[in-house]
Amino acid sequence: MTNHHRIAAFLSMVMLLFIMGGCGQPADNSQLVLADSLLTQNQSEQALQMLDVLNTTSFNHHDQAYHALLITQAQQAEHIMATSDSIINEAVKYYQSHDDPEKLARSLLYQGCVNKDLGFLDKAITSLRQAEDAASADDLKNRAMAKMMMGELYQSQIIGAKTLGASKYREALDLFTQLDDKHNQIICLSELGGLYRINQEKQDSALYYINAAISLAIREIAPAYVVANYFSRAEYRAARGDYQGAKDDAIEAISWKGKLKIHPRIHYTAASAYLHLGRADSARYYLRQAPAMTSVADSIMYYQLLADLARHENRVDDAITYLNLTHHLADSVTVN
Repeated sequence: MTNHHRIAAFLSMVMLLFIMGGCGQPADNSQLVLADSLLTQNQSEQALQMLDVLNTTSFNHHDQAYHALLITQAQQAEHIMATSDSIINEAVKYYQSHDDPEKLARSLLYQGCVNKDLGFLDKAITSLRQAEDAASADDLKNRAMAKMMMGELYQSQIIGAKTLGASKYREALDLFTQLDDKHNQIICLSELGGLYRINQEKQDSALYYINAAISLAIREIAPAYVVANYFSRAEYRAARGDYQGAKDDAIEAISWKGKLKIHPRIHYTAASAYLHLGRADSARYYLRQAPAMTSVADSIMYYQLLADLARHENRVDDAITYLNLTHHLADSVTVN
């Protein structure tokens, strides 16, 4: 083959590769790739700031869809409630007709989040199921997130048996464990402990998951989940008459108060446990130390404990006064 023929063959190969490359997906906008990277690193505030100021008028359809996905993802990460589904629907529609399984699964995932915000719970479940199906076999992250979000919906909303919620949380936990995603493992463990705690047939499972959540949350220094699960275990033990254990767990939860805001009911649980142990002075101390009440339910529990304390100390008139306040508050909730 002459040099002329070799050059011609080489140029033909280059042209063929160029044509083949042109048939694939367009290259992602570098600024969008950076924003996506920030989201992966849990820097959603910075990602949202970047996405908000981008001029998208010159974006092609590919970049517009990618931007729609990322800005929805960033807003969800920043707990900004969606008021419309038009932006994320744009991303879903694009990726449904283009070969990018990861972004299709992710866009369906966040379409589910948006539908949840808008109160379209059945549509949210449908989107999350589609996200599961769209994710490739090795896309553990999107599959896990879809399962966990379905677990949350089944647990908190009247759209199916709570057993479905537990099943989805268990499936998500398995995937997050494979990913070594400790944060989401803690969430799944905590939710499973809470779900099983109210199921009389799953009490051993409840304690298993609560203990696992406490252990992992302490290792990962996740104080909110440490406190939540110590409180959950305190309630679990109090319901079974283990007031010494309930008192110990409630006090352990309270000991983390320097790291975050503690809910008053944790103090109420400690006070109630002390009262059952016959230690009225300690019960009174924790009632006085409790943070301000945040709801009518807190007030009802507080005055009920004051009534119990007064009855324990044979202060009959005070007990009647506090009980009347409790009944008045409970009636007001019923009327409203």
